[in-house]
Amino acid sequence: MSTALAIRPQSATRETRKPRKEATAEQKEAAATRRAGIKQLCAIVKALPVEKRVLLAASYGIRTAEGRELSPFNQCLLVHQNSSVSIVGGFQQWKKLGRSVKKGERALAIWVPCGKQAEGAGDAGANPDTDNDRFFILGSVFDITQTETDEEKAARKEREVLALPAPALALPEHAEAFDIEAEVLPNGPADYLADTGESWSTATEAERNAYTTETPATLQDEFTLCD
Repeated sequence: MSTALAIRPQSATRETRKPRKEATAEQKEAAATRRAGIKQLCAIVKALPVEKRVLLAASYGIRTAEGRELSPFNQCLLVHQNSSVSIVGGFQQWKKLGRSVKKGERALAIWVPCGKQAEGAGDAGANPDTDNDRFFILGSVFDITQTETDEEKAARKEREVLALPAPALALPEHAEAFDIEAEVLPNGPADYLADTGESWSTATEAERNAYTTETPATLQDEFTLCD
């Protein structure tokens, strides 16, 4: 009797992985500037007494998207980057929870434990001061205010469309069509009727009233009857 063996799919190796795109000089410079800034913030947090960090963390209460409380060191580090931070998570963490990071948002840095001792501990236990048996790397997280659901994204885009300025009115293709030269009729309707072969006496009362209505001089100069 033969036994069927379950074959685990081969994981991607360095040879089969898609090569990463080479960073530009500007991107490398920006990354170096960010690392230098994070290094300074870490020095500031590290200079705080451990007891003070614990008290500050208790007042912050910053947690991960899954509800785990972050270490005092990471909470102090996050507050130095964003004073209103409350709930943080990685890009994929927010995706799993039905939220997406808004375009253009800048990530926040925290220390993430790595190594055998870090298995199962998660990023909530990161503390570079006390965990000497493991090493840490910088991870990127986003606050919940930097994310949105699909419904919130659609509503935001609709507001952006409504806020756009109204398009300018299209000008006529032949603007000269509005530049009409009018001939002044000295005798008013009498001259007009003479040109058309009609008689003033045959005009209706409403037409006579319309012609005899006094017009302000400014308008009369601009609007005259023409043939």
